[in-house]
Parts: sequence; C-alpha cells; structure tokens
Amino acid sequence: MARLALVSLLAACLAQAAVIDRKSSTSPSLEVPANSTGGNDIFPLPAGFKTEPDLNPDKPREGTKTIKLRQGPFTLAPGKGVDDMLQWITDGGSPCKDCWITAVQGGLEFKDGTPATLDKGPMLQHIYVLTGGDRDEVCRSFNLPQPNRLYITGNERITARFNTDGQKYGYYSDNEDFFALRFNAINTGNTSVEVYATQTYEYIPAAEAKDFKKIITAWLDLGGCGGTWFSPQSGKYDLKSYTWKSSITGKIIFVAGHVHEGGLNTVLFVNDKPVCTSQQLYGRKKTSVDPSGKQHISDNAVCTNIGNIKKGDEIHLTASYDSTKHPFDASMKNNGMEAIMAVNNIYVGVP
Repeated sequence: MARLALVSLLAACLAQAAVIDRKSSTSPSLEVPANSTGGNDIFPLPAGFKTEPDLNPDKPREGTKTIKLRQGPFTLAPGKGVDDMLQWITDGGSPCKDCWITAVQGGLEFKDGTPATLDKGPMLQHIYVLTGGDRDEVCRSFNLPQPNRLYITGNERITARFNTDGQKYGYYSDNEDFFALRFNAINTGNTSVEVYATQTYEYIPAAEAKDFKKIITAWLDLGGCGGTWFSPQSGKYDLKSYTWKSSITGKIIFVAGHVHEGGLNTVLFVNDKPVCTSQQLYGRKKTSVDPSGKQHISDNAVCTNIGNIKKGDEIHLTASYDSTKHPFDASMKNNGMEAIMAVNNIYVGVP
C-alpha cells in the first residue's frame, strides 16, 4: 500500500467514535511479595506469570536476523511529553523487505543508546506500530477504514512473539509495505531530556523461511476502531469492549494486554469463556519507579498457544481499573488526569 494511502487511513481512523461499557468490578488485583532479588528486580515474578524475553539486537536467535530502528530526538520538558506523535519508522518504509517478522519490541532510549527509564524521568506511555500491507482485520469486519495495527506496548515494553515454541508463523512484509509509528512519552523528572523511540524487529528473509504461514493481528480495544483513549473515572470498575465476530479461523499464538496507569488486567473472552488474563505488575523493577517514588507498570503477563478460533466466534475483552490502588497519571495537557485505554494484541496463525 502506498504511503499516501496509509496516511489517509490514519486520518480516517482518528475520526471514528469510541464506545465503552462501564460496570462494577469483580476482578481481584494481584498481590506480590516485597522481597528484593538484587539487580534491577525489586521482587521476582510471581509463579505462573509468563513473559517473553527482551530482544537483543547484538545476539539474535539462531536462524534469525535482528534490527533496531529509532526515531527522534524528542525533547521532554518536566511534566510534559510527546503526545501521540506519528512517524514513519524508516525512510526505507519497513524494517525488512520480503521477510517474515517473528518478533517485535518497542522501547525508549537516550542518545547514547542506554534505556530511558522511569527512574531517570522518562516514561514510555505507549508506542504502537501500524503497517500498510493489510487493512485491520477487526475494523474490516465493521467496514471501517484502519491500517493494520501490528503492535502496542507501554512502559512494560513487551516482546510480542509470533513463532512461539518454534512454530513457523510470522508477519510477512513484502517489498511495498510501509510501517508507521504512533508514540507517546512523558517526563516525570525535574529536568528536560532528549529521548528516541525504538523498535527492535526479529525477522527471517523469505528465501530462508521455509513453510512459514502468516499471522493476522486481531486488535481489540475498548475504544473500537477509532479513538482508543477515554477519560478516566475514579474508583474501582471494569470496562467491556464491543464484541467482534471473528472473520478468520486459526490458532491463537500470542496475546498480550496493554493498559495505562490504574489498570489491573485485561481478560480476553471467546464465546463468553475467559481464555487469557493479562495481569499488570507495578514497581517490580527499579526502572519502573519514578523520581517521586511512584510505582508504575513494570510487567504484563502474556498468553501463548491458547487454542483455536473460527469464523463467527464472538470475541471481546474486559479491563479492570482501580485508581485507589494505582493512581492515574496527571495529564501533560491540563490539570486533569491522563486518558486511559485497554488493548489486547491477539496474534492468530492462519492455515
């Protein structure tokens, strides 16, 4: 898809309205021990809490290549930030041509390449990657324009993996694909800093990737196919998304949730049955505690290989928020609170 077409789709998607439901909360928060483990970890991951390891550009997995791209610099004044900046990820259009992308991880760093983390002031509120190779599968079902939403993360900086357990799945990027980035970061410190948005991609050239099959992203969020953000309400409550009737048949390879401060979890439902809870941890790492001492989201749980979906299945998500347990962030625009959101990245391997 041409770059101008992707711009048109981005403009159209921003015009769509958001619809959410609000109900009383029934989901418990996760309690964790406060013992120190040394290093960056303040306490260990709870038993059964699953995450995917970080991508290392200098040490790619056997049989793969890795590339890190970055955009910037962006100047973050104290208490201010970059609000939903749209960027092309590279002049070349995509991280690789005629390739299978098998994993992606977003991040934030300083000029010298060291991570820009909350203990030093900067917070990566969210970064998400859009591609022009396909239309968004969920929005397509509602006849709404939207570029393919491939990936999202926040300060937790998750790795989304498409070839879990050695399976041959990936996102195929052809010679015409264009990738774009939407990015939001806030400075919680007292001095201005310059930061760069980053994305690390693991990929295999198509000529070397035998028998690979494609993943399709089914992106569910509370705001529908347009506005993803909404005003926070104080207290403890659950939010429910619209229901998507699946337009595809395949295997759910990987699921990860993303929320803003105050969020406790997201839960994915297939035909009203919960199949994945993406729990949020706060302050588990020293790098997730800002200069004022406030704890922010440090980790979120992922689910892998959780079963199949078929065309016609009804799929939705819920998200639990509790501002009494984890206060919202102050807005960088006004005297209110920063908008909140909830998203499930669902990657489906198709035959």
